[in-house]
Amino acid sequence: MTGIVVRELQATDEQRMLALREEVADGGQVRFATRHHVPYLQAVRSLHPDSTCVVAQTPEGRVVGAAWVRFGRWIRSGADADYGLLHSLAVHPDFRRRGIARAMTDWRLDLVDRRRAELGREVTAVATIQRGNTASLANARRWATWIGGELTVRPVPMRRVRPRARAGWQVRPATEDDLDVIAGRLAQRYQDFAMAPAAGRTWLSGWLVQRVATVVGLNTYLVVTDRSGRLLAGLGVVDEPRLSDLRVVAMPPAMKVAARSLGLVRSGGIMRNLPAVLAWHRPDSLAAANHLWQSARWSYRRHGTALVTTTDVRDPITAMTAAPGWLPSTSITLAIRTNRELDDGGLLAVPH
Repeated sequence: MTGIVVRELQATDEQRMLALREEVADGGQVRFATRHHVPYLQAVRSLHPDSTCVVAQTPEGRVVGAAWVRFGRWIRSGADADYGLLHSLAVHPDFRRRGIARAMTDWRLDLVDRRRAELGREVTAVATIQRGNTASLANARRWATWIGGELTVRPVPMRRVRPRARAGWQVRPATEDDLDVIAGRLAQRYQDFAMAPAAGRTWLSGWLVQRVATVVGLNTYLVVTDRSGRLLAGLGVVDEPRLSDLRVVAMPPAMKVAARSLGLVRSGGIMRNLPAVLAWHRPDSLAAANHLWQSARWSYRRHGTALVTTTDVRDPITAMTAAPGWLPSTSITLAIRTNRELDDGGLLAVPH
């Protein structure tokens, strides 16, 4: 790492960092690079304001590494807690195996430690690692107190045919009047999780009005109701392709054939994924929940190539999507650094 300086990102670094992101594909079973349609830093600051980026710079001023840490609140074993999510680590191939990734990781962990000292309470460091990303896994083993879990990341193609209408069920966007019920249902869903997103009424209200510059309506929460107006199930959709999309750099051959035939990957290797998040349904309303899911796949067919779910392989919510196991997918594991005892048997979900 001779001559390489690791420091916080400055506004003047944006173009150099974007050039790096276009050159460096995410590691793992499926490797991809991100294409941005709006100013990248503006998007990050709008959607995740409590974020900090570290860069690695050569003596000539070239940015050859970058990584982010994002702070927020989530649920740890039924209680509110703080986290620092380490993500988007990238090092230019010509500068790997020089300790740059390690230095940027240590820089971010130090930031987590400082946040813990400021708050006077535990701040859990967490990272997600895609299957096959051996370098990131080796890096995590150095600092994590626990590595485990398996969360499937599955893109489900949009529907080409409108789902059949079901008597008595109505699918519509949620309103402010629905948020108390939605927040309560999500709290019930996540109460037994070891780790899960915190999605109370106030957070949901803010999430629904998030914007990046002139791009509004990014997040929508859909619900299905019965004849009496009772909420039966809910699902959040993030219209991410309005901000960025993915260019596939490498994918296992069999997965690539399946992805192209299903329309998950378009010409030029482009994937336009919409994350589907914060799903729940009443115990007696699985059929209505599946109808909501199919309706979302139809409603967003012109917005992107797929709705993408990220779920613990043990999570019963997978029955809501009823996605066939042969659909192309990858998986992630979690790396955690915590001073608190971790419930190894609890379900896992990543923070949003």
